[in-house]
Amino acid sequence: MSEDITELSRRISAAFDRVDQGLEALSRKSVPAPIPAPVPAAEGEGSAALLRALEAARTSIEDWADRYRALQAQMGAETLALALEITRLTDELAAARASVAPPFNTDAAPDSADVDELTARIAEQEAELETLRAERVFDATELAAIIAALDPLVQEAPHV
Repeated sequence: MSEDITELSRRISAAFDRVDQGLEALSRKSVPAPIPAPVPAAEGEGSAALLRALEAARTSIEDWADRYRALQAQMGAETLALALEITRLTDELAAARASVAPPFNTDAAPDSADVDELTARIAEQEAELETLRAERVFDATELAAIIAALDPLVQEAPHV
């Protein structure tokens, strides 16, 4: 399949090269006459060959485009199949992990390292909670002082 695409690409490039050469030849002649002069037989054959090459290139491009669309459709189907397979395997993995994980057993003695780790985490959280409480008391005291300082001003101001 790759060789076909490479061959088609080569043929298309060759056809476009021939078209470019023909256009260059025509632009070099640049006849200013509004009506084209009769073309000699040899030049007419070159133009006909150029048109045939252009038509062959167009056909080749259409073939390539059809193959490209078919490959895209095939890749889309394969991508969907792979996505479904990944989903299936993920579900199987989750089920396997769930079946291997030991159920929580309240009768079993917990590991000492786990208990120590949990105890340390609880102590850290309790210390953080006490810090937050102290900050809250400080903020409340500061707010009360601000309100006390503003209260006389509010009492003196005329109410609108």
